[in-house]
Amino acid sequence: EPLFHPQISAMVKYADGTADRTEIVTNGSLLSMRMSEALISAGLGILRVSIQAVTDEGYERITGRKVSVTDLIGCLRYFYNMRGNTKVHVKIIDMGLSEDDIKRFHDLFGPVADEVSVEYVIPFINEIPLTNDKGKTKHGGRESEANICSMPFYMIALEPNGDLVP
Repeated sequence: EPLFHPQISAMVKYADGTADRTEIVTNGSLLSMRMSEALISAGLGILRVSIQAVTDEGYERITGRKVSVTDLIGCLRYFYNMRGNTKVHVKIIDMGLSEDDIKRFHDLFGPVADEVSVEYVIPFINEIPLTNDKGKTKHGGRESEANICSMPFYMIALEPNGDLVP
């Protein structure tokens, strides 16, 4: 959770202007009025908030922690109203969501974000075909075809400790 770092707004300010844009992906649990103001004034380009559930009970079931969805929306509303040039993107993963949950997600978070989206576990990105991924492999001098996952060739993540992971 990047908002745990005591110097996160200074890090954003340092990166502002050196990168095309600066984004933070957060669960939003530490978003406060003070944090919102600091990130916005530091030049944050996009705040991406990953929502885990659309009800307090859903949050507790999924995360094992008590989270008030009403309070979270209140913090997002403050950020959204103060955002200036910063964009707000709120997302949720489709795992275990009903059609009613997806509608509730849009109803709750649409008014406090520039963009809301439901991420799908499979396919993660519709434009990347995952069904016909085959590669040639050699083992013991014999060539054969193998099913491969193409995602490491399209995306890579930089972890806070500097590791790169597919």
